[in-house]
Amino acid sequence: AIVVASGPVDVAAQVVPEEKVLVVPEEKVPVLKWLISFDPKSFEAFIHKHPQVADPTDARIRKFAESFVERADLEKMSVREFMDALQKVLGEQRKQRKQRNVRILQSCVQKRTQREQQALLPKNTSTRGTEGQKEKKMITPKSDAKKKPPKDDDDDPSFYYIGNESDVVWATSVLAPLGFKQDGDLLIKPPSSVALPVLRGLKTLDFFPSLKNLLKSSQVGKVVNCLRRHSDPEVVRTSRDLLDGWKAVMAKRPSEALALVDAKVAKKSKAE
Repeated sequence: AIVVASGPVDVAAQVVPEEKVLVVPEEKVPVLKWLISFDPKSFEAFIHKHPQVADPTDARIRKFAESFVERADLEKMSVREFMDALQKVLGEQRKQRKQRNVRILQSCVQKRTQREQQALLPKNTSTRGTEGQKEKKMITPKSDAKKKPPKDDDDDPSFYYIGNESDVVWATSVLAPLGFKQDGDLLIKPPSSVALPVLRGLKTLDFFPSLKNLLKSSQVGKVVNCLRRHSDPEVVRTSRDLLDGWKAVMAKRPSEALALVDAKVAKKSKAE
């Protein structure tokens, strides 16, 4: 009898020593690479059918990061190792997405660290009152309650948390994947499944200082304005609500407006 195997075979380990082993080298499967070009309209149709092309979801990145962190030695783990491992799965990504991926990784590391520290605490520790006494709760008067920014909710795929200026730059790159036309409109508009979670997350900009400067420097204000002409009515409505909200916030911040005027005057005086 002849045993046909692919790759090296340990003959001594065979059940029947008399058998002859014929080693057949593995054949390489030819790989064909194609370069496909799209015009903007065709590419927009393509990413609307395949939204993952526009940008991988936070949920997918977080799932990978959580798995990576759980297996890793936190004392030896590096961001480079994580990014290299992620690239093998998802391929090359934009700079803005990479920066956001690092923040997601940091969040996963923090959660694991907190969980491990919590496990070391005595199990009988309790914050409740002694037996026979009611637990006291602090009640905040409604008049003192202030509007708080939304928290980073990992389990809500309909909302992408925007927590800093780096996140704003990432959001702009997702909503305007190929930039602007000469007439100022978006070259292609993202699919609604990609745009809506980002737009909802941009609501946190209400709590950012120097909102007007940020809207201009990141161009996110211009991008959201362009999305008022999106084919999806929900994207249109959300974009309009965002713009109206930002205008209302800036109207309540006269000090910011005065600071911008002072900066322009100072710049003009310096030029003269």
